[in-house]
Amino acid sequence: MRHIVLTRASFENDDMFKKYYEVMKNVYIPSILSQTCKNFELYILVNEQHKSFLEDEFIKHGIKITTIVGNGHTYNKYARKNPIEIQTRHDCDDWMAPTYIESIRSKCEEHSKTFDTFLVQGQPTKLDYHTGNEYKMGIYPETRTSMFLTLYQKSGNLSIMDQSHTKFPTLVPTVFSLEGNPVKWVIHGNNTQGKIKETDIRIS
Repeated sequence: MRHIVLTRASFENDDMFKKYYEVMKNVYIPSILSQTCKNFELYILVNEQHKSFLEDEFIKHGIKITTIVGNGHTYNKYARKNPIEIQTRHDCDDWMAPTYIESIRSKCEEHSKTFDTFLVQGQPTKLDYHTGNEYKMGIYPETRTSMFLTLYQKSGNLSIMDQSHTKFPTLVPTVFSLEGNPVKWVIHGNNTQGKIKETDIRIS
């Protein structure tokens, strides 16, 4: 099964790109390198001015990437023309466990015997990038899926960027969650939405 991991790193603001790249090289890139399953393709959405820089940086780490200049709509056009069985979205500043891709593919293989199309989500914890403290957060229900989202389709031209992650179950209502907390939502101060809340429970 063809599996694309899609990551958005498209920032028009150079300063913001540099801030996110600092987190990306310390969290995301090591996570990609640590994957026990290498059976996936890494696609990254970028702005034109950062394309060569990112390609060179990933080459230094021995990681093959395909860059797409543009946004989610640009990727949607690609997905329409190139049907992909498994598509995983993963933000450029977040962490994944070494067995994350392996567990996604295992879940897809298991449920593809019964369902033609479904979603697989990872339940995250929050990680404070600066202190290293980790926090338990609320559970994402099957009706409002997390940003750590995978789309499986036996056939068809759906894109993982067709809808925001919380609303994706309106397109694909069948949802499965991975066991445990295989992903971390990294909070570093530049996040547009994420922050540590009073309701989050510190676990380390």
